[in-house]
Amino acid sequence: MNEYLIIIEQGTTHTGATLMDRQLQVQSRHQVSCPADYRARDQWEFDPQVVWTAVCTSVQNVIRDSGIPPSAIAGMGLANQRETCLLWEKDTGRPVHPALSWQDRRTASICSRWREQGHEEWVRQRTGLTLDPQFSASKLHWLLHNEPGLLDRAVAGELLFGTMDTWLLWQLTGGKVHATDATNAGRTLLYNLHDQRWDDELLNWFGIPRQVLPEVRDCAAHYGDVSISLFGASFPVCALIGDQHASLVGHGCLGNGEGKATYGSGCFALVNTGNRPIFSQNRLLTTLGYQIAGQPVYALEGSVVTAGSVVDWLEEDLNIVSNRDGLDKLAESVPLEQEEIMVPAFTGLGAPYWEQQARGALFGLTRDTRIRHLVAAALRSVAYQTEDMLKAMRYDDIVIESLCVDGGELTRRWFLQSLADITGVEVVSGDTDAVIARGTAMLCSVQLGWHDSLEDAGQLIRSGPRYQPKIDDALRDSLLRRWDEAVMRIQTPRA
Repeated sequence: MNEYLIIIEQGTTHTGATLMDRQLQVQSRHQVSCPADYRARDQWEFDPQVVWTAVCTSVQNVIRDSGIPPSAIAGMGLANQRETCLLWEKDTGRPVHPALSWQDRRTASICSRWREQGHEEWVRQRTGLTLDPQFSASKLHWLLHNEPGLLDRAVAGELLFGTMDTWLLWQLTGGKVHATDATNAGRTLLYNLHDQRWDDELLNWFGIPRQVLPEVRDCAAHYGDVSISLFGASFPVCALIGDQHASLVGHGCLGNGEGKATYGSGCFALVNTGNRPIFSQNRLLTTLGYQIAGQPVYALEGSVVTAGSVVDWLEEDLNIVSNRDGLDKLAESVPLEQEEIMVPAFTGLGAPYWEQQARGALFGLTRDTRIRHLVAAALRSVAYQTEDMLKAMRYDDIVIESLCVDGGELTRRWFLQSLADITGVEVVSGDTDAVIARGTAMLCSVQLGWHDSLEDAGQLIRSGPRYQPKIDDALRDSLLRRWDEAVMRIQTPRA
């Protein structure tokens, strides 16, 4: 009997697979390091074939390690890093250019020009997004209009476009299915949130031929069948969803006002806003949370550009310690009231500032500053940036009293307590190893009929430790004022 699900997680730094049972419990996991290549200033690319090989390796290993026959697999789901995109040949499946990462900033000047021409609000009202290089449309525009011959080939129907989910689905189904889900489509700047369709006016304005775009389906849907030659059995692809949206589902944030934050290379905070899009007055993004049976559920999103990458900077670039435990030990002796404040705008500031040209700074250095103070300031900067997003949500009349969190190196006790103190909200730790996989598996289980609804599947979710704020409002206000002053000092003066 088919009792298992395989969930692929294709992320910014790792690609892996998880085998889960009907109770959505992890049976086997395998992960391959698969980071973007830093080509030049602000240019980040992926080799699509390397990513595909990592997927195949991970799936094969979880099947082998679990000892189950491939015939016991009921279905597959896929969660992916959003906005990273590529073009490939329809006939051969060969990519015509490396995939451009969501971190890639080579189109910053193009986006700046479009904003200066007054187009941003028009785009935002259709898509919920800003004119920022993070999103796929400017990358696709750059590919088609800067690489010789690609636009003509696209118009002739020779090329296909997709985010990483679309590319991997094409490979999994042997080139039979060119499709994406509503959450990934909604991150391209080409998808109309109101009509749930590709927007012809946006396509014309960006100079993108419609024929390169994939079909858009629900997050839980039949996306075709995996080729039997790949893993020894054929089974359906039951779910596609952006990784941050999978995390929202995996935490059980299925009701209006429930929110989560995921700490990876960046940090992404999403709050469920129900069945209608709320357009922020405070520079947050409006996005699709998930979509089932044609019914969209919307979310507000804030993003921090530099979160977990602060840890990488401390460990790898500065070579301060050899492991994360060492960072925690250094930081835990430094009080919240420390003089040092770091704003880690290595590649600009995310929400709610969206300052592409801002660069990082460290304030408050004295002769008493030691390595431990630098480490604490760097790690706490992520908590302060999270509070910036939550504050913007409060200004939009959305109050989060409890924040679910997951991710990598920043989901440990010391940081989570600092996060609760700085934001003033309860912090709930999720299963950091499986939240994204579990959210994707919940969608698969609904599609397969294992559960009647996401709410039904959500009964299987188990949350981790809870952290309560331990400082008073006066101290918190003082800390946040100092943070605000530091951020103001690195921002570009506005005319």
